[in-house]
Amino acid sequence: MRALVLGDYPPVHGKPPADWAARVEAAYADFTSWEEVYAADSDLYASREDFEMGKERAYSMTGDGSIIRKRYAKELPRKLQREAEEIDLAPALAAVAGPVLILKGEDELGSALREEELAAYAPCRPNVVRVRGAGHNVVDPLPRVREALTAFFAGLA
Repeated sequence: MRALVLGDYPPVHGKPPADWAARVEAAYADFTSWEEVYAADSDLYASREDFEMGKERAYSMTGDGSIIRKRYAKELPRKLQREAEEIDLAPALAAVAGPVLILKGEDELGSALREEELAAYAPCRPNVVRVRGAGHNVVDPLPRVREALTAFFAGLA
């Protein structure tokens, strides 16, 4: 493997807790304004500015513009729950011959990669980019992520 980019995943990615899909599904709602969306999900964003930058990547409007909802289907979390398996990336890390980039979200915003789990990636000598304003969803094309990816891939050329 020439290089590896990881987006806020721990080296051992387990099955979600038994109640995860039900909790995510219960939070799935229809909204009639962006103000309602922000009021419901403001804890997922570092600032109102970050919400404004990312709202249309996370939510979509119905054709007539009357309803705003998350971009994934309501039943998706249950399907993911059923199909999830525990995966341990640590043994495969030895096969990475090139550079490793880890995009790490902020713990307060829901990062799935804890600080102590970064140690398992140490043999790869990763470049860890802490994505301000992101939680677990660090691969969103925020300007900070785009800059980190551009620099990383430019270094491979």
